[in-house]
Amino acid sequence: MISSQDKYLAGIITGEQTLTKEQYHCCQREGLLPLARKFEPALKDQYWKENSHIVAVELAHQLVVIELLDQLGETGIDCLVFKGTALAYSHYEQPWHRSRVDTDLWIRERDVDAAFSALRDAGFQQQVSMPGRIACGECAFERTDRFGAGHSIDLHWRFNNNWMLAGAAGFEELWGDRIPLRALGSHAWTCTNPFALLIACVHRGAHLDEVAYKIGDFSRLESDSTLWLYDIHMLSELLSDSEWVYWSGIVINRGFSEFAISGLERSCLLFGTKVPEWVLSDLREAPGQLSMNSLESRVSGEWQSFCALDGLRKFGFIKQQLFPDAAYMRARYKSTPLLLAYLKRLFSGLIKRLS
Repeated sequence: MISSQDKYLAGIITGEQTLTKEQYHCCQREGLLPLARKFEPALKDQYWKENSHIVAVELAHQLVVIELLDQLGETGIDCLVFKGTALAYSHYEQPWHRSRVDTDLWIRERDVDAAFSALRDAGFQQQVSMPGRIACGECAFERTDRFGAGHSIDLHWRFNNNWMLAGAAGFEELWGDRIPLRALGSHAWTCTNPFALLIACVHRGAHLDEVAYKIGDFSRLESDSTLWLYDIHMLSELLSDSEWVYWSGIVINRGFSEFAISGLERSCLLFGTKVPEWVLSDLREAPGQLSMNSLESRVSGEWQSFCALDGLRKFGFIKQQLFPDAAYMRARYKSTPLLLAYLKRLFSGLIKRLS
């Protein structure tokens, strides 16, 4: 369902709508200010001040990312830039037009320890996250530069924490078909448009039940982010006929038709995205596809991860979920005695999953 607010926010990007004082905060939360083409005269000073800050932070972040990618590359760690930052430097007119909270980097699992060390050497601090390479597929790092600007890196060793969603794309196939991202240096690589579109569609499904923000009576789900849908629009518009054939085959073979249909249809309604009708028809008729709605709770996501794993990894997943290592528990529960912290985690987790 597309609401009048959805249409207004999309219109800010296309230039069909004017940024107003009443909608300023909402557009700011959506990350749409850099893309606004028209705004009320009374907002001129506020708009340019905000945009000047966005540009300055982006320029500083670009240098930080280039230095980090160079350091990883010189250490022998292959790394892909993907999702928001990759699109910002490859598909948007200016990188600061694509707002985002972090930069997503993807490495091989065997390089995790070396990459962690490189990030720490570069001044980044590891954030508290679920330990264990099975239960978790990514870790956040943050750094504040000498100008006070914050920089966040989300380091992945698989596409998504959820093992079912992680099956959408693997590092090796993306690395084998990688393309350069020259604006971020000689060690910057990203994936091709078909895989970027697959990732964009599946990524929405990982955030179905998460509320991004609330303003008055308006509540925005992460999965309905206007920018995420605009990413899908831009990537779709660039696919050739042969790429649509390749892309739809991958989507169907891996079971992600529902994710693709959801993203494409919503993009079509908001931005008039041109998608070949046969693509949508093939996606709708594909048998044995994964259910997007089955991800609308934390329990179902964990169960899907468990089912997607094989052999002993299932037991490793359970162990890491129920009994993270002591360092994580001390960081997460501060001064709480360790045994009590584990009991607290077990009971609070049980309550969350039963509610």
